[in-house]
Amino acid sequence: MFWPLSAVSLRREFPMDQIHLPSAAAIPSTSPGTQYEFNESENAVFTGLAKAMKLVSTVALSLGALMVVGFFVLLFRHRIGHASLSLIQGMVMVVMGIWNRDASGSVEQIVSSTGNDVTHLMQAMDKLKKIFSLTQTLLLATILLAGLSFFIGLE
Repeated sequence: MFWPLSAVSLRREFPMDQIHLPSAAAIPSTSPGTQYEFNESENAVFTGLAKAMKLVSTVALSLGALMVVGFFVLLFRHRIGHASLSLIQGMVMVVMGIWNRDASGSVEQIVSSTGNDVTHLMQAMDKLKKIFSLTQTLLLATILLAGLSFFIGLE
């Protein structure tokens, strides 16, 4: 049976006098020059990742540009609905390609710099978070639109 935790039960389960936190001296510093430096085998992983990310960004930018060109071709042929979709898809691909290229640059800097590996890694993670947040939003919108079209009978 589930009972909500109360402050009394939490104090009983986790008494503060028994919690041991590391001293400030035991926590590694993250100031420039004293950050963790990745070794050669770890750098090889980052190099491979940066190359793959650059390839993906180049393909995304190319496909996005083609879709934007397709927008103008479809617009010229008076296919407004298809043209609009092509423009939206193209712009999303271009944005994701740019963000991916920027993230790959941060990953490359992990390998090429000294003393700032963690900083560059966190910059790459922040840029990747933007890409995945956009992907998550687009997937949710797609699912909602698909469900809506199913329920109201759109084709």
